[in-house]
Amino acid sequence: MEKHNISSTEELESDESESSLTKVVILGAGFGGLMTARALAGFKRSLTGGVDLSITLVDKNDYQLFTPEMYEIASASSAIDGTQQLKEAICVDVVDSLKSHDVNFLQRSVTGVDPKLQQVKTDEGNIAYDYLVIALGSEAFYFGIPGMEEYSVPMKTFDDALLIRSRVHELMTRKPEAHLIVCGGGPAGVELAAELRKACTDKVAGICPAITIVEGQDRILPMFSEEVSVSATKRLEGDLGIKLKTGFFIGEAKSDRVISKDGEEIVGDIIVWTGGVTAVSVLQQMQLELTKRKQIANRPTMQSQQYDNIFVMGDAAETKDSTGALSAMTAHEAVHQAPLVAKNIVALLSGVQLEEYKIKEEGYVITMGGKKGLVVLPSGRVISGYPGWFLRKFVDFRHFRSVLPLTEALSIWYRGARLMTKNDKPNR
Repeated sequence: MEKHNISSTEELESDESESSLTKVVILGAGFGGLMTARALAGFKRSLTGGVDLSITLVDKNDYQLFTPEMYEIASASSAIDGTQQLKEAICVDVVDSLKSHDVNFLQRSVTGVDPKLQQVKTDEGNIAYDYLVIALGSEAFYFGIPGMEEYSVPMKTFDDALLIRSRVHELMTRKPEAHLIVCGGGPAGVELAAELRKACTDKVAGICPAITIVEGQDRILPMFSEEVSVSATKRLEGDLGIKLKTGFFIGEAKSDRVISKDGEEIVGDIIVWTGGVTAVSVLQQMQLELTKRKQIANRPTMQSQQYDNIFVMGDAAETKDSTGALSAMTAHEAVHQAPLVAKNIVALLSGVQLEEYKIKEEGYVITMGGKKGLVVLPSGRVISGYPGWFLRKFVDFRHFRSVLPLTEALSIWYRGARLMTKNDKPNR
């Protein structure tokens, strides 16, 4: 049996049933799931009393999508020919990440969980577990806005980013004066709008599509300080000519426009949705208690409220840390939760006290089109311009290095940097 890529669920179950291994199954190979699998494999040596683990990672894709760079795919130059090139610049091969770790990988779609029978349901059979980690991430959430899901393009998957790219390229070919509407003035919407503006602008030919960011709050990036919003507004409106429509609560979307709750309309050719996410809907098929936000209720130890042997992390969990603060639905939080989840599984097996999660502030980096960026330090200080962009690229490499050997991390980082600089035009 191949250790890192098992082709048969039955083969896995048969092999493990003949052993005394404690079965740990991790659902989701995103930021939290993949790092938990790697960390848990590293902790195996510390187990005593004859306990040994079988670790299985399950995901419908054989790659981890580096979501912070999704906007680069959506705005990728038409000079970049081929989907594979784009994929290799933003996706981590799961099998490559697990090469030096004793972790099985199953490419399956999860359809549910039976906590009483301790089984994961997939599209190709059930998988038994002793301990379960749920790290399945999130999906687009439209707040019940009529027409939004039907007429907009979300930006949550690799295919979403490719669809935005193809629609923009097709539209610019036949209608250079096109209008793009980005719904949501958070980091994802700001980064996408800024990079699309840079990628679509051809100053020599006079082609410059209009872009409008629509935000319900009274300023963009409302989750940050006013200083951050002011700096971002200056870059977007002043340097890039992007229109910001704040205080605009969308009441309806149609094929060619968004309409506010007050009846105001903004007409556009493409509508992109970055306005919200929610935990994946498959959580509703897991017989676990969900919160109002459709997440699984967690304890500060990262265990579910109902079962000691089920751990939930990242966007799938509503986690409050030891101070009562609510964990945000960000990749940053999932990355920090991963080693604790692995450590607490080992602690549970070893009969020692579990640790509680503490939210760690490390700042935030937002790209602003081209080689410009905004860095929000934990102290609240804001750094803008080229240093912000450079720091973002360093943060990107740090992630790749955390899940890949050095040479492979450098390779994927370099491929991404080399390909994506084709998006950056020298006219601004």
